Amino acid sequence: MAQAFHRFSYSGLGNCGTEVSERDTLASVMCAMHSPKGVVLIAKQGGLIEGIVVAIVNDNFYNYSSKVGKIEMWAVSEEAKRGTTAVKLFRAMERELEKHGVNYIQSSYVGCNSPGYLTDVYRKMGYEPIEIIFRREVNNG
Repeated sequence: MAQAFHRFSYSGLGNCGTEVSERDTLASVMCAMHSPKGVVLIAKQGGLIEGIVVAIVNDNFYNYSSKVGKIEMWAVSEEAKRGTTAVKLFRAMERELEKHGVNYIQSSYVGCNSPGYLTDVYRKMGYEPIEIIFRREVNNG
């Protein structure tokens, strides 16, 4: 599986300026797969992984009577980006999260590592921006 997974671009999966290794990405996916709150969907074509989406189901931080499905990772291979795999995989995750009883689905991406058109893709799928996150690096050494 690692060979098929190696076709992904890992630089887009981490925070700006942070390299995310294949090993760390696979470890995160494995943790989600073994968590009762984790949901992992994998798209395969001809034995190769074309895409993966990982989500976590949690209580809503602001309203504990509702649940939120947070899509933590959504990636497709370079070859699959030309087709419909990405949106089909995302929509399949939405359906899976609905089965888990979520009231809201959230997803985000790191702007400096992702193509600019993703905002349009999210809006076309019915998502609205809800927050802006600021970051400052702290030198602890």
